[in-house]
Amino acid sequence: MRSSKTLLLAGMAAVVAVLTIALGCSDDDTPTSNPPPEENNGIESLLGVVQDQVHAYLDSAITATESALRVATFVDIGTDDIGNNFMGPVIPDSTRDDSYWIISWATELQAGAGTMSIVDSLTYVVNGDLSVNAQGADAMYVKHNYGFQSLDTNVTYTDIAHRGYLHITGIDGTTATINGDFATAINSKVVTNDSTVWNNWALEVAVTNLTVDRDGDSWTTGCPGSGSCTVDAAYEYARDQDIPMTTNWYLDITFTDGNMAVDVTTGNLDTSYEHTLCTP
Repeated sequence: MRSSKTLLLAGMAAVVAVLTIALGCSDDDTPTSNPPPEENNGIESLLGVVQDQVHAYLDSAITATESALRVATFVDIGTDDIGNNFMGPVIPDSTRDDSYWIISWATELQAGAGTMSIVDSLTYVVNGDLSVNAQGADAMYVKHNYGFQSLDTNVTYTDIAHRGYLHITGIDGTTATINGDFATAINSKVVTNDSTVWNNWALEVAVTNLTVDRDGDSWTTGCPGSGSCTVDAAYEYARDQDIPMTTNWYLDITFTDGNMAVDVTTGNLDTSYEHTLCTP
């Protein structure tokens, strides 16, 4: 069951907190940065590390959907109100209209850690035309960009660069359909008295025909009832002066009422598993 803190921002801030994601997208389902098992255990021994990271990342992707659907039915309100609702606990520095896009952005200096930046954009589709007003809209486009840049990379740190782009149709009905993609780079270093460990991730997710049902007059969840997605994940791990080890993973995922049926391929490993990601 996912937390009620449903903003992608919350997910990615949690990634910063834990590794110092997610990214989409929540703070109760964060990726791990545990060192992989000894090399002689084989590639399959890394599967759990990759699963944890991908599950947290998809959870953040769901929060991005929730953020968008929460403002899907907003009509005749100010852009500032949309920005505040869309970005949640972070108050935008500014929100404005720009060529039919509502753009909100925020920059926050976190003392002793680094700088967080967010730029969110959305536009509605009314009779085939872009609009900043949801009146009569049957679709919307959403862009989300999130970044965290550390001040000092000589100590424990995490840098994140994330972007997402969603096309959501059916917002005037009882079922919304989501297509789009996410891409994120997470680079982290953990420094202790005994060692220095690097965990770097490059993740790309493409979502296809994810469906979310309306609850009464609004959407209360971004959990997909159906649809699919693919995940390309590159994971680089290094400890002290060892040569970095990089593995590449491909996951093909089908959703049914928040449950995932996953096919995983990497190197000579080809396996499948099931996982409950969320509850519609």
